[in-house]
This record gives sequence, structure tokens and C-alpha cells, in this order.
Amino acid sequence: MRAKPGGFHLAIGREDTPGVPAATEKMMSLGGSAFGSSYFVKEQIIPSDKYNFRPRRHSRNWNPWNLINGLILISMSINNVISWLRIVNGAQPLKCSFENPSSKDVFDEPWKEHIGINNFNMDLIIKQENISPFSRDDILKSYTEKQDVT
Repeated sequence: MRAKPGGFHLAIGREDTPGVPAATEKMMSLGGSAFGSSYFVKEQIIPSDKYNFRPRRHSRNWNPWNLINGLILISMSINNVISWLRIVNGAQPLKCSFENPSSKDVFDEPWKEHIGINNFNMDLIIKQENISPFSRDDILKSYTEKQDVT
């Protein structure tokens, strides 16, 4: 259940022949990134039942430059909050530093590089009525029973 590094690209295209994927040049890109990860999330099949669930794959794209630029702004904000807290708790204002971006355009940097599609999830739909639920005892009993694998 580990995260898999690497982003994804998503494209759609109409099939000329049913069942045969469309040619690459006929595909329309919805975006993508080389950076991202895919991971599993626990999905409940039966609400409020901790024994009957399934792993569902989620994929997420990101742009490292957007993250870096966002972290710079967050760092400045944290520094400014800490300086303010020091001042209201008795520190000398001249000994506390406040940071500001060099221009107002810096606030747009974390969203500058558009990657298109950020999240993606495609999986089977499993409904409660399509499964035979197991209780805790059923699960524990299955560990001790010999299984016929023919």
C-alpha cells in the first residue's frame, strides 16, 4: 500500500473502430505532469463498518516550482506571525524581523504553472449489495481454516 512516485497525463479521443484506441495524434490532452504520486485510500463499502472496505487508487499531479514558490510565501507568513507574537509578549520590535515579497506578483507564483488535471481516480464501482459482508469473527476464522485452492 505504498505511494508510487510520478505523475500522469490524461488524454481522450474518439475511437474510429470500436475497441481500438484512437491514434495518438487524434487524442486531446487534458493535462498532466511528470511530478505526482499514486496511492491507495481506504474506501468504505458499508458505511460505518470497519471490516468491509476496499483500497481505491488515487493519483495526484503537482508542479515542484509551484510548491517551492508557495513554500516561500508560507515561510514569510510564519516568520511574520512569530515576530508579531514575540512583540506582543514583550520583545523589542527592532529585534524582530518582518518579511515581505519583493513585489505583489510573487503572490501569483504558486499558481503560475498550470498542469491541467490535478487529481484522477478511475476504479470499479463496488456497491454494498454486490458483496457478502464479513464480520470480525469471519475474518479471524479464515486465517485458521485450510483453504481448498483447486
